[in-house]
Amino acid sequence: LTVKADSRSKTYGDPVTFDGTEFSAPNLVNGDSISSVTLTSDGAPAGAGVGGYDIVPSNPVAGAHTSLGNYVITPANGTLHVGKRALTITATDRSKVYGDSVTFDGTEFSAGAGQLVNGDLVKSVTLTSAGAAGTAGVGTSDITPSAAVAEAGTDLGNYTVSYNAGKLTVTPRALTITAKNQ
Repeated sequence: LTVKADSRSKTYGDPVTFDGTEFSAPNLVNGDSISSVTLTSDGAPAGAGVGGYDIVPSNPVAGAHTSLGNYVITPANGTLHVGKRALTITATDRSKVYGDSVTFDGTEFSAGAGQLVNGDLVKSVTLTSAGAAGTAGVGTSDITPSAAVAEAGTDLGNYTVSYNAGKLTVTPRALTITAKNQ
């Protein structure tokens, strides 16, 4: 009798709890049944990183009127696939006066509310804008974020990172023109 754990998927940061019924045992005969098995996986905790983990079945419990002593039981692992979590990084809107230049320090962004889990943090991102130069005319330009860097001790490899541009608004500079005395 092969008792095989069912395979399943989860997203990084979400825990998995097994109820003991996620298995198959197709070789049972004469109306015999298994009511539950113990299922364990290193991928079940919320902190398990992206990848595939074995789901290990053990300790089958016989159903009503069933003697598992009539079977040679072979456990077969399933796979728990941990997929990447979505993370959206958005550049913060800014403004400047025509003639001034803007230098980004890489912290002018927000990471999607509730998207970072397990203490993961984004330290910085690369930010660029055509409006950052002092010669950029009045108007609005995109602030384009890219290349997120994780805070030390965290891993952004567990995320699918997408980026949303912010806006850099260039406003007119005050100019006073005074006529010369004649």
